[in-house]
Amino acid sequence: MIPTSFICLSGGDPKDHDNLNAEVTFQIENDKLVFSDTCFVFVPKGFAHGIIAIKNLKKPILHYIMQVHATNYSYFPAVPKEPAGKYLGHRVTKYARTDGKMPTPPEGFLTFLLWVDGIRIPDAPYTESVWFHTTNDTGPVNHTHEDMDEFIAFIGSDPEHPEELNGDISLVIGDEIIHTTKSTIVYIPRRVPHGPLLVHELKKDILHFSGGNGSNYRKDSV
Repeated sequence: MIPTSFICLSGGDPKDHDNLNAEVTFQIENDKLVFSDTCFVFVPKGFAHGIIAIKNLKKPILHYIMQVHATNYSYFPAVPKEPAGKYLGHRVTKYARTDGKMPTPPEGFLTFLLWVDGIRIPDAPYTESVWFHTTNDTGPVNHTHEDMDEFIAFIGSDPEHPEELNGDISLVIGDEIIHTTKSTIVYIPRRVPHGPLLVHELKKDILHFSGGNGSNYRKDSV
């Protein structure tokens, strides 16, 4: 199956989280996107994209790629064929849930960065991104997703040692408790109960992102 793709670029300074401190250009078909803010870019399956360029970089950027409905990363040569202007709206720069519901985390715990789903951009899968700033012992309650597999990731913000979280996080999945002090991506199959997610120790801010292969995010009771 040809996958859809997300390109994520996040400013590496959690105190200036919307600012990439750089100018980035990215091509989807015949549209050239130019941006300097933290953003998701959604690429529908089968369409030409690439030619990413970064100029005037002042601080490190956190960058990751997500391919949905794919078991391994792959890409193929492509020639743009769509008319210019079709994909200019495939960039998201704010956290705005389409259901209007906003989580209520403890004060100071996190900063909301980005949210996208199939309502915000047609055919896009769910994904979101936040910064963790402090410890937290109240995490989301145990729940499942009946119609979606999910991944949950934690990335350290020290550019000299990106593999280190400089913190300690635990996540309950089924009957297991996963502890990590390293940058980590966790895969959770649909209908597997998970939660809470707890931050026991935090010395530096942590970038957290999650997503899945469903177009709408929904929690189901265990």
